[in-house]
Parts: sequence; structure tokens; C-alpha cells
Amino acid sequence: MDILKPHLCENFNIDNIKYSKIKQDRDGKKTIYLFDQNGEKVYIQTPKLSNTLNIVNKNKYHELNIPLYGKKKNLINEFTNFLKKLDNKIITDAKKYKNEWFNNNNIKYRSLIKNIHNDYIDTVESKMGMFENGIIKFKLTNNTNITCNSDKITIEQIKPDTDIRIIFQIYAIWISNDLFGLYLKPIKVDQQNKKIEEYIDFLEYSENETVYNTDIDNLSEQSELSNENNIYQNNQNNNYLNNNDNNNSDNNNLDNNNLDNNNLDNNYNLDNNYNLDNNIMNNFSDSPNNNLINSNNTSQSQSPIDL
Repeated sequence: MDILKPHLCENFNIDNIKYSKIKQDRDGKKTIYLFDQNGEKVYIQTPKLSNTLNIVNKNKYHELNIPLYGKKKNLINEFTNFLKKLDNKIITDAKKYKNEWFNNNNIKYRSLIKNIHNDYIDTVESKMGMFENGIIKFKLTNNTNITCNSDKITIEQIKPDTDIRIIFQIYAIWISNDLFGLYLKPIKVDQQNKKIEEYIDFLEYSENETVYNTDIDNLSEQSELSNENNIYQNNQNNNYLNNNDNNNSDNNNLDNNNLDNNNLDNNYNLDNNYNLDNNIMNNFSDSPNNNLINSNNTSQSQSPIDL
């Protein structure tokens, strides 16, 4: 199977987007699929985005909310502008095809970029401006290819404080009652962890390894000090012997009471106790009901469309 290559947002012309015929389910919800000028599916690759929020576990899917923020600001700005242009493209074409797409003129568009409430923004994140451009949501299912440094992982293993890049398909417009929007289907999510150097290992110590004496220049000086200490010790021993001879008679005069006092140390009890401490996958449900994504932590930008 051929590996499909996505577009970088700056290299894709959104004016080449074409629409399928409307698909309508029993509940009256409509879906319009998007393709390029050649009838091919459109895949876009994001730049590396800083993932700072935890995955949200919904009933049938997981929600990945990523700030439009990253180390390479020029690429982030290009991607943010691309999303805005994509929104404008859908709104413009909605006016053009209003009679075919909608049953009434009182309809609102839900934009791709969401704004997160200030109550949920950490002080550090606020100072760094992580949410100034808003966030983008992706709905992850079991069909989404999830990797970490290109190694397969599960959705639950996606962690905050990592860089993430995503390949998504510009999938379909969903229409439900008086609300419509564009669904971006995540195809592949790659978490970028910092790599630990793998090509270095510990050495084994040799039993015969030489131990170098860094004080080797002082050996002669140490030898002289040793001789002086020996002379001094001999003199001290001679003085000690002479003193013992002179004090023998005095020692004989000690009475028995003094001997008992020498035993006082035996009565001390010292208690020393110490306390120590893949390939592209396209198996997503076509039901537009699955495309509706809501969150209490974000505000959905819903713009009334004057049709």
C-alpha cells in the first residue's frame, strides 16, 4: 500500500476544496463531505503543538484539546491563519449554497478555533500566552493512529507537557437544526517525548585497574615527616618510663576508697539508638451526530450567518 502524504497548510490552496452531495440520516441531520479538485481526500499536517491539557474521556471517544501554541511561532501563526481562512471558506460557500444546504436562514456556524475560559488557565500558562490564539479540538477514537516518537501507544498514554503533531483530514460539514460546522478528522497523532541518548552505556571496572595517587609529588615530604614522628615517639616513650619509676612509691599509698571511685564509669549506660529514613485509516462513522463536540471548559464561537 502506498503511503499517503499530507499537505503542509502553507502549501494547500483552500479554494480547491469541493463538496459532495448532501447525505441525510433519518433524524434529518446532514453531512457534506469535502475533497480536493481531483476528488481526493485532503490531509493536513499541523506543526508541533504544545500539549498542556489532559485528555478528556467522553462516552464514545476521547477529546484532545490543544492550544495553538508552540516553539516555532511562525509555523503556529501560519497554521492559525489557515484555520481562520478555512472557517471563512465554509461560511462563504454556505451563503452560496444556502438553498441546497439549509432549511432556514436562521443558522449559526461553529468555528474551528475555540476560546478557553480564564478560570481554567494556569497562571504560568497565562503569562506564557499559551491560549492567546485559542485551542483546537480533536475527537480521538479507536481508529485513530496514536504514536509516541513513532512507536505505537494507546490514547490513554497521551500525556500533557509534550509536543504533539497531527495529521487530520478535512472531513465533512455537519448540519444539525440551526447549527453547522466543519469536522476535522484526526488520522494520526504523534506525541514527541524528549529522547534519551541510547548509544552510550556504562563501563565495567577492571579488577586490575590502576589507581593513580594524585599526591605522588609529596611522597618525599611524607617520608621526612614519618621519620620525625618516629624520633618524637621514642623520646616520649623514654620520658614515660622515667616518670613511672618515680611515681611507683606514690601509687602504693593509694587507699581502697580511691579504687572504688575508678569503677564509677561502669555505672553509665550509653544508649545510642539512631532512627534511619501507521498507515492512514479511514473507518470513522459517517453519522454527523458523532461530529458534535462540546466541552464545559471552552466557549464555542457560534457566528450567526446572514444567508
